[in-house]
Amino acid sequence: MALYALIGAVLGVLLRRALVVSLVYAIAIDGMIANLTGKTSRLSIPYWLRSLAVDMTVETWSRIRSLTMLPAKLASHDEAATRLVWIAVFLVVVGARLVRRKQYVLTS
Repeated sequence: MALYALIGAVLGVLLRRALVVSLVYAIAIDGMIANLTGKTSRLSIPYWLRSLAVDMTVETWSRIRSLTMLPAKLASHDEAATRLVWIAVFLVVVGARLVRRKQYVLTS
């Protein structure tokens, strides 16, 4: 959720209707990308959250994977945590730079 909030904050600096755009991204676009096969799903936040939450060494998760649409190969826990932290850092830096460069003028 924090990553989606960061995405919404960065979009809020750029766009007037950022809430609508960020909701469309979170629900439609990111959800669709997460369920694609192959390496394309690595472009979505849910893939990395699944990789962090699922422990494939446990037999129960192997059975669930065969029943659901989980990607065949998930990333390791360390790689998923590192990737999520880097995404958050990138969004904070981009948002800070955008706020710094934008002029906010009070209208009266």
